[in-house]
Order: sequence, then structure tokens, then C-alpha cells
Amino acid sequence: MRLLLRIVVALCAGFLLSSLFQFMWGEAGIHRMRNIEEHRDRLIANIEDLERIHSDLILERDALLYDETEIELRAREFGFYREDEIPIKLPGSRMHGSSRMLGTLVREIPTARERSQMFRLLFLSASIAVFAATFLWRRHGTNHPG
Repeated sequence: MRLLLRIVVALCAGFLLSSLFQFMWGEAGIHRMRNIEEHRDRLIANIEDLERIHSDLILERDALLYDETEIELRAREFGFYREDEIPIKLPGSRMHGSSRMLGTLVREIPTARERSQMFRLLFLSASIAVFAATFLWRRHGTNHPG
């Protein structure tokens, strides 16, 4: 009967410890929720950056469609000149290059499926540890006369 009681106590302690760790660091735990909130904030900032880039690209597209000076400058970047123009290359200078910086997408770190296995292992090891502790405590208690 005492062995059964120790086993039940060990299983309950392991379950409680495993539940606590699951609550703190599990897939729906406090730590994971903070990570999700940080990821949401990064996505919101990313959307704002992409909207800004989008509006810049619309302005650039409109300039390329309707502004003759912009069209002429872009044509020169690609090496097209008017018949009466002579290109001059200065030593040490470089040709026009695109200086556009595109936004980056924020990717979520994939969730670890091993977490559930880790909590199962924690539950099992905590149960065994509590069982061993109660066994040693009982044995230690019998060595000393009461």
C-alpha cells in the first residue's frame, strides 16, 4: 500500500512539474506568447516598411511614365544617349547604379515539435526522481531511531 501511495505521489508531482513547465515554456505557454507578440510587432513594422516602399515605387513609376526628364536620365543610365550627345567617362567614377533598397520579409522561426517530447521526458524523469526521493527518504528515516 505504501509503495502504491509513493507511486501515486511521484506521478502527481511529475504531472504538476510537467504542467508548470508546459504553462511557462510550452507551445501555448507564457514564453511562446511573448515570442508571438514580438513577431506580430515585427510583422506590423514590416508592413509599414512595405507600404512606404510601395508608395515610393508608385511615385517612381509615375515619374517614369510621365516625366520626360526622368525618362531621359534613366535612358542614360542604361547607355542610351541622343544623337548629338557625347558621353564622357571620368577616371575613378562609376556609372549610375540602382540604389534601391527593397524591404525584407520577416519569417517566423518554425515551431519545435520536440517540445512535446521534452515535456513527456520531463514528466517521466520528475516522476522517477520523486519516487526515488521518497524511497531514499523512507530508507533514511528508518536508519535513525525515532
